[in-house]
Amino acid sequence: MALLLGALFAYIFFPVHRFLKAKIKYETVSALIVCVGVLLLFLIPGVFFVKSLFEEASVLFLSAKEQFNSGVLSHCSLEVCKVVQQFVNEPTVQGYIDNMLHSAAVAVIEKGSAFLVAVPKVVLTLFVMFFTMFYFLKGGEEFLQKLNSYLRIHQKKYLLILQRLQDIVKGVVFGYVIVALMQGVIGGIGFFLFGVSSPLFWGFVMALLALIPFLGTGFVWIPAAVYIIFQGVVTNSTWLIVKGVGLFVYGLVFVSTLDNFIRPKLISEKAKIHPVVVMIGIFGGMLFFGPIGLIVGPLVLCLTMVFLQVYLSGDLKR
Repeated sequence: MALLLGALFAYIFFPVHRFLKAKIKYETVSALIVCVGVLLLFLIPGVFFVKSLFEEASVLFLSAKEQFNSGVLSHCSLEVCKVVQQFVNEPTVQGYIDNMLHSAAVAVIEKGSAFLVAVPKVVLTLFVMFFTMFYFLKGGEEFLQKLNSYLRIHQKKYLLILQRLQDIVKGVVFGYVIVALMQGVIGGIGFFLFGVSSPLFWGFVMALLALIPFLGTGFVWIPAAVYIIFQGVVTNSTWLIVKGVGLFVYGLVFVSTLDNFIRPKLISEKAKIHPVVVMIGIFGGMLFFGPIGLIVGPLVLCLTMVFLQVYLSGDLKR
């Protein structure tokens, strides 16, 4: 997977490498600059994202802590709040809650330990990816020229495959990036309309998470909607409950719709592949490759179809 991602990034950023090589005249230096630039392109927003996320999370944690210390449901006069209070105060329920909190703490420790154990593997994967990217940038053109002799494909067929591969890669990258930006903008607008603090920041976070498989924008707007509804219940505010429900519906209808319907359409139009094939590639990729299969799946399936079209086409005989 690291090799595949390295080749993919080399292809995406090859125009930058070509431009720098023409200016600098040293191919190795140009490839190294591009690799470092791509690394910083990931690291700088990542550091900013983690720092801001911790700051926002700490504010949210302090606010929640104050509410719990003052009695979460003490200001709620609704009948459901009274029932919940009586239920929670039962000794048996208290025991279950203590066990759940203990299990949650153990799970957090285990996940944290697993993350620390996985750090060397992640570092090694990144090293292989950028090492591969560096040499694909340096020798990518020569590799493509020699590939035809290994595959023994007619020149016309080979050029068609390269052209379709270019269309497919551009389509997948275009689809994911454009939809992620759209989701970030629409999500940020929703947070602004429903009165959530820091809508610009959370819009930026949603745009980033939209690019990360299995996380997505729901990782932000669902907890935000639930928290607003919870605040409405605690403070006996019908308006806050309505706002929370409205934010949930907005996120479900407007933000998630882009991810599920518009992305396959954009990819299919740009890559000149039917949307059904793109959808099968996405779900099949998730099944076979895991989270990264959301990107790799459509690439592999679409390229397979191109090879089949080339070899089954009567117009492209040797």
